[in-house]
Amino acid sequence: MNTQPQHPDSATDWNVILEDYLERMWGLHSRPELGRRALGAAGWDWQLWQAGRELPGQYPKVDGPTPATAGCDVYLATQIYAQGGHTALIGDFVRALDGDEGGRSHVVATNIHGHNKPNVAENVRHRLGLPLDHITILDGPSPADRLGQLVRRLRDLQPRRLFLFHHPEDPLACMVAHPDFAPECIMVHHADGTPSFGLYLPGVKLIELNPIAAAMSRLAGLDPALLPLTSPDPGPRPSGFLARGNLVTASSGTQNKFTRPHAYGYAETVGRVLQATGGWHLHVGPLDTEMLARLHQSLERANVPADRLIHVPWVPSLARCLWDHGCDLYLSSFPVDGARTNIEVFASATPHLRHTTRADDRMIDGGLTWRTWDDLAATLATLAHRGVLEERSRLMRRVYDKHHHPRVFAQSLGLILAGGSDRVDPLESHWDTHVLRSMIKSLTSSLVKQAGRMEVLEAEVARLRAESDRLAGSRGLRASLARWWRGPSAGG
Repeated sequence: MNTQPQHPDSATDWNVILEDYLERMWGLHSRPELGRRALGAAGWDWQLWQAGRELPGQYPKVDGPTPATAGCDVYLATQIYAQGGHTALIGDFVRALDGDEGGRSHVVATNIHGHNKPNVAENVRHRLGLPLDHITILDGPSPADRLGQLVRRLRDLQPRRLFLFHHPEDPLACMVAHPDFAPECIMVHHADGTPSFGLYLPGVKLIELNPIAAAMSRLAGLDPALLPLTSPDPGPRPSGFLARGNLVTASSGTQNKFTRPHAYGYAETVGRVLQATGGWHLHVGPLDTEMLARLHQSLERANVPADRLIHVPWVPSLARCLWDHGCDLYLSSFPVDGARTNIEVFASATPHLRHTTRADDRMIDGGLTWRTWDDLAATLATLAHRGVLEERSRLMRRVYDKHHHPRVFAQSLGLILAGGSDRVDPLESHWDTHVLRSMIKSLTSSLVKQAGRMEVLEAEVARLRAESDRLAGSRGLRASLARWWRGPSAGG
């Protein structure tokens, strides 16, 4: 397949290019040896960016009065959601830069997979903090049609800043990250566990949202700014702990955060937790009937009453839900952690416990960690005391106030956009070493697997040669087989 983009003259040509790059990135996502590492593809970014240089000529500026939206901020996403941290994060940016009214910002969703419906639900609008006429869902029948709609929308809005919140596999962002469409382009790298388009775009500022992602970008030769996540301040915790006598634990997240292959299944872990605590477990977020059945089967095996599991599919505020249910301890989702959800938990002053696979893993933001079910049970026993929970609660809230409060987030974002940063990570060298070791481990593992495949292939070739000798039975037939294997000669 040709890696150089054509210079398209029609929508059909654009479709060929866009669908080609979509397939390439999906192929990269399917490589298990990469693990959950947000690598970029500099060549692909450059090729898409170069192809996008054709767009200003195909969609020139229209003479006329300057629109009222000129100088606004545009947030370019692939989809917008009623659940999860991605759409809420865009809302955090809107509030930080516009205030609570969100009067200057617009969101455009490329909808390249066609998953968003044209009508935006009220809860989605509320998460973005924008009026409905500031939210555009592209609805063209093909990627090329959506590209054309996107360029025309940018021409109409005339933004000063374009914030890229696209999904990793969406190539449209790379096509329009040009000064002709917005003088400033900023990529907010929210999906930092997946290879992505856009990390190497010329002249685009890169914002990473956690120290490990920032270390990975530095290892790749990039110069990211670090902006820790935020969530709205729900106010002080209204009540104490162990109001129901035994621990009330909770987890939150969409199903995909809990169902990937892992040494410890979520359903089995919940059964172990309730067996150890004699309390209740709250799950906030959508779960299908199969997962709910597995959870109840796990409780049955552990001789735990079914009513000890509480399921709340959706809430407008996680903090208030945790308070309403008297939650004493939050168990972070695994194997996929919920980064912004964790910040909501810190804001609620709820003690926090997350899973890790590393014996030397540091506590994240003051939270506790567990590695095995025995380790988990022992940790739960130490936390079943009101004084211990109160101290962990104070620590969580201090972390939120110092690093994740909206006031701190707005100040840090403003400095980053102005060309500076007040964010100095004292553990930067630790994270750099951690990422380097992780990459070396993955590279070694990949090479061993490749060597193993070669050994299997060589053994199979040797077996086939032996079988060929046995079947051929004569030198003449072996010579014929050899000629057939080599293919016809130049004169044959």
